Order: sequence, then C-alpha cells, then structure tokens
Amino acid sequence: MIVLDGRGGGQMLRTALELSAVSGLPFRIENIRASRDNPGLKAQHLTAIKAVQKLCSAVVEGAELGSSTLTFYPKLLKGGNVELDVGTAGSISLVLQAAIIPALFGLRQTRFLIAGGTDVPFSPSIDYFTEVFVPHIRMWCESVTVRVLKRGYFPVGGGLVEVVVKPKVYRDDYETFEQFLDALRVSVPALENVHLGHPVLINGLSHASQDLEGVAERQAHAAQNVLSKRGDVHIRSELVKSVSPGSGITLWALYSLTPDELEISRPIRLGVSALGEKSIAAEAVGKKAALELLDLIDFGAPVDVHLADQLVPLVGLRGGQYRTSLISEHTKANMIVVNQFVPEVKVEGMIVKKSQPT
Repeated sequence: MIVLDGRGGGQMLRTALELSAVSGLPFRIENIRASRDNPGLKAQHLTAIKAVQKLCSAVVEGAELGSSTLTFYPKLLKGGNVELDVGTAGSISLVLQAAIIPALFGLRQTRFLIAGGTDVPFSPSIDYFTEVFVPHIRMWCESVTVRVLKRGYFPVGGGLVEVVVKPKVYRDDYETFEQFLDALRVSVPALENVHLGHPVLINGLSHASQDLEGVAERQAHAAQNVLSKRGDVHIRSELVKSVSPGSGITLWALYSLTPDELEISRPIRLGVSALGEKSIAAEAVGKKAALELLDLIDFGAPVDVHLADQLVPLVGLRGGQYRTSLISEHTKANMIVVNQFVPEVKVEGMIVKKSQPT
C-alpha cells in the first residue's frame, strides 16, 4: 500500500489515481489539500475519482465531499463508457488529467462524456488540454479525439466534452507492472523535449458566449496584433451557446525539430490561456495571453510551466527528459507521487528526466 501526504494539492490525487490504475498498486492519500483554505475533496476531485474508478472497477473508501483521506484499490483496467457530471463549473480538464492516461491502456476503447466547466479559473482550458497536452499522448495509443460539445463558464458550468481513446498497448496483457513497462519501451518512444526547435506557426482560439457579441473577435484581434511580428499567426473566433456568460482565449505555438520538417514528428508546443472578466476589456485579455506566450517563446524552453507537471507521469512510465521554463510546486508534488510508483524521476536544473534502461 502506497501512502501519500496530500498537502500538495489536488494534483497529487489526480496523479496517484492515474498511476494506481495503470500499475495495479493501491494507495491511500491523507491530509488531502490540508494547506488550502477549503481543505478536503471537492466536486471536481470526486468526479475524477469516479472516472478512474469506472475504468478499473476500483474499490474506494473515503470518496465523500470534504473528505481528507482516500483509499483506492484498483482492479482490472478495462476502459469502456464513462459519463459523469462534475456539477457547477468544476473543471473538465482536471478530471481528464486523472483519467486519460489509464484510458490509454484499457482492454477496449474508452469514451468519456463529461459535463462541467470547460473554461474556468485555476484550471487549464479545454483547448489547452486538447492542443498542448493531448498531442504528447497520441503516440501512446491508436487514436485520441476530443470534441467540445458545449462551452461551460464559471459559475454554473454546463459545458460538455467528449473524448474517445483507442488503446494499442493493453495493461492486462502483462502479468506484472514491470512487464508492462518493458512493453512500453518497445512500442512508445521516450519523451525527448530539450530543444525548442524551429517555429512553424502560432494558432489560437478565442471564444465568447452569445450575449457577448464582438468580444471573441476583439480578444483575437488584440492577440494577433501582439504576435503578428513573430511569423504565421492564425487565431479563430467563435460565438457559443452557454449557461453562464463568459469568454476566453487559448494560444499555442508549434515548433519542429528541423527547419524543413513539414510534419511535426514530436509534439513541441507552448501554450497559454486567459479568461475574460467583467472588469477587464476584451482587448486586455487577448493582449495578456499573447504577451505570456511571447515570454515563453523568448525563454526558449520547449515545455511551458503548466505542461511540465502534466508530463511527469509520462516520463515516469517511459523514461526520457524535457526542459521547462519553471519547475513549479505542482511539478515537484507530481514528482513525489510518481516516484512512489516508478522511482528515479529527478530534476537537473530545469530538466525533468528519468534514465532509460539499457
């Protein structure tokens, strides 16, 4: 039984859930979010627990609102259909952070249909999840698709996202976790994102609810003005139906390893997102996101601070290394959890790495 101190926040819980389901190792996490003003499990955490529980038929103790301790006993990782509602504007992206890696290795295709918030504070936007994180796991499976069926803003939520994952490596084919990790080394290339490479283009998506006509276009135009001198920039605008009014913009820069590479063989993407607020002009929101992206580009690391913590489990499972713009507290917390399941993930300067067995 792996025992964790969950003071480091909900990220530790999400990472423990995904690695427990894949490894088959049970865990108990105590003092969940004890350092927060509102400690214990929230609705978004409970939905993540339920999602992973459904994937591997886990026996769970302590999955209650406000609970400070959770015990999780995984069983067969089978995949299947998972339909859940976070309630209010709990983050769909954070639920998927916990559930999508186990779905890569189920016995069958997994289809998630999750209701909640797609663009909410203190969470990656669903577009960041789709365009920055998901490309890093595509080589781990036959296919993965994400569809935003409905946007959900704070405070009501009401968004709806469908994710379909088709595995190519099945955890149940291997009697032990070690045998499974050996199989991954054959079928999946190690993550090697140390050099930023050559710029290809900058993409973006600016969106707003229907009652905020013109806001999406103004966010996009402001971002375009800031980024236009940096090469090819394409920012799309959309007006959407939603329960709560809101807006946001996500920008991502694509790079290739060689200047003449037409297809990007390894995902190298820097991403940022920003949410609209009543007291902030749409132009300021778009400009803020664009300036944040420029800061990442000028720093020159191929992994941004938000992606850095999400990639730790991938390095733990497969080995490899990546260089990031900042080793955050989230990244450090994730490394503590990952090293309980698969040791030897470490930091050297701004590089997260795990040696690949020979």
